Amino acid sequence: MNKISQILLNPGPVNLHPNVRKAFQNPDICHREPEFMELQRRVKTGLLDVYNAQDHKCTIITGSGTAGIEAALSGLDNILIVSNGHYGDRLKDMCNYYEITYHFEKEPWQEPLDPRKIDDYIAHYRPDFIAVVHHETSSGMLNPINKIGQVAHDSSIKLFVDAVASFGGENLDPYLIDIAVSSANKCLEGVPGLAFVLYRNGIQFTTRSMYLDVSKYEEGIPFTPAVHTFYALDAALQVYSHEGGLKARMNRYSKLSTQIRKGLKRLGIDLCLKDEYYSRILTSAYLPEGISYKVLHDELKKKGYIIYAGQGPLEDKGFRLANMGQITNEDIENLIEAISGLL
Repeated sequence: MNKISQILLNPGPVNLHPNVRKAFQNPDICHREPEFMELQRRVKTGLLDVYNAQDHKCTIITGSGTAGIEAALSGLDNILIVSNGHYGDRLKDMCNYYEITYHFEKEPWQEPLDPRKIDDYIAHYRPDFIAVVHHETSSGMLNPINKIGQVAHDSSIKLFVDAVASFGGENLDPYLIDIAVSSANKCLEGVPGLAFVLYRNGIQFTTRSMYLDVSKYEEGIPFTPAVHTFYALDAALQVYSHEGGLKARMNRYSKLSTQIRKGLKRLGIDLCLKDEYYSRILTSAYLPEGISYKVLHDELKKKGYIIYAGQGPLEDKGFRLANMGQITNEDIENLIEAISGLL
């Protein structure tokens, strides 16, 4: 096991790189001063560079990924939501809060979203936007976002993507995506507290919230931001770049998730999805027979591993293991051994 006291296998927050933790030792600065303006500019540029999204603007909001989703979604109207999991359903809940006009289609949680069906839904509803989740962390499902984006693009419909748990760790084509929302503490391996919205030049947001108003942030800094969290995200983006960027991050996550799935199968633990449906970021599995989630969680925590409960259809019968953050192959090997000992 590495030097971290607990290995976080939950889908954020993550175990931090030492440089990210060290970033909190930077000087205290005022968010109205040039020093912070330069820090913010550097972070925005780094976020756009992850996917070379030079045709997009970037707004950063102090808050969780949910704050970013709500800020962007609440500024839209006439939305088609297609969901195959908890976080897709949550998009519908947000629209209800803001009394936004939307259409909702629910798909099976163990199947990826089908671009052909989405094409049919677009033809039927004629929305202005289609909203989907890229990486549905309630199951680990990775939806074919670029194929969905092509369908939307061909129909001149704008695509809104909940990329909270995929940004920086999975492929995204910015040419096909009009709005993408994520947060600092997932695949970018920063700390919780910052959400960001990438949106194509020309996108207009309606104002429905005072704090969560994307257009306000275009004009400047309307509210006090989490200054030191910007320092941490800046450091995380530097680590990301030095590591080799998107390709290197995807490769590291692929190796870790493959190791997790092979290890669970070796122990006779059933996975919830077909291997080809999973992201490289999170694995959902059924609880071993005769072992409750509480027992599994509490016993693994004693050994230094924090796992995550099942969600939605898996709430009482599954658990989840994410592999973001500074986790090593040795950590995963020891985790599988710890689970084996419980069995």
